[in-house]
Amino acid sequence: MSVTTVSSSMITDATILNADIGAAAAIATTKLGAGSVVQIVNVQDGDVAASTALIPHDATVPQITEGAEFMTLAITPTSTSNKLKIDVVAIMTSNAATNWLIGSLFNTDFHSTNAIKTMQEWHDTINTGAVMGFTVFMDAPTTSATTFRFRAGSRDSGTTTFSGSNSSANFGDGHLVSSMTITEIKV
Repeated sequence: MSVTTVSSSMITDATILNADIGAAAAIATTKLGAGSVVQIVNVQDGDVAASTALIPHDATVPQITEGAEFMTLAITPTSTSNKLKIDVVAIMTSNAATNWLIGSLFNTDFHSTNAIKTMQEWHDTINTGAVMGFTVFMDAPTTSATTFRFRAGSRDSGTTTFSGSNSSANFGDGHLVSSMTITEIKV
């Protein structure tokens, strides 16, 4: 295979139409345009987990000590100038009738105790699944490894079940999953 070196004087309209790029080649993130995806990390969890920990349904911001932690995902952003888009989808149930299910996203590099975002679902039938989903768009808080945590709980006493029902039954034998995806976007 022959290698041809291309200098900038050979490109007249700033466009390269065709290029063979080796498998080990990469484009430096500093060369990516605004809006480009720098990296994506994802966790999918179909394992059943349950907790009786509560999250108050009141006018206060949920705290990192409330509810139970069901999913975590770490990312090492490349620049604090970039944005992070965090998508959370959680399959939840409660064994208490007429109950609020509350889910919150936390990151201690962003705030030491307060939730970044909270979602609530009204649950009026025992052990019927609810899908909680939300998206957060924020500045990257650091260029060190940072972990996002999804915590959830019921307002009232009872058991909150993640990716299952009644503390044990697994929906679809683990094929119905909750997930968290973090996308770093170049600014």
